[in-house]
Amino acid sequence: MKKIVSFLLLCAVLTLFIISCKKQKQKQNASGLFTYSLLKNQCVASANGNNFTICFDSLKIDCRCPIGAHCTWQGYAEANFSFHQNGVVIPFSLETLDLVSLPQDTIINQIKISLKDVLPYPNFTTPSPAPTQTIIEVTE
Repeated sequence: MKKIVSFLLLCAVLTLFIISCKKQKQKQNASGLFTYSLLKNQCVASANGNNFTICFDSLKIDCRCPIGAHCTWQGYAEANFSFHQNGVVIPFSLETLDLVSLPQDTIINQIKISLKDVLPYPNFTTPSPAPTQTIIEVTE
């Protein structure tokens, strides 16, 4: 009887060990994705020490349908960014909609940069005095 209980206990411990290893592996796979909120003229450096910086340079277009308005389509916003690495500056633009003219994401030097949102969202009834910021995801 003791052998059966010992065997079952050993199986339970091994099962918990295997499950914890799988969870740890999933966390490692997602560890290269970082989300940043950038104000205009603000930059962020690589979180993994990959020696690059991304800057939100300007909001070029914001023709999104304001809250409280009736529009025929949702519109989009276009933001200008720059990628800085080893003294080289690469300007690029991203949109909130994946249109033919500009994408929502780009890859520069194997770094994927995605525009997730531009805030504040336009409001028809109350203009917001809040400064413009972008939400980007960076996969290193």
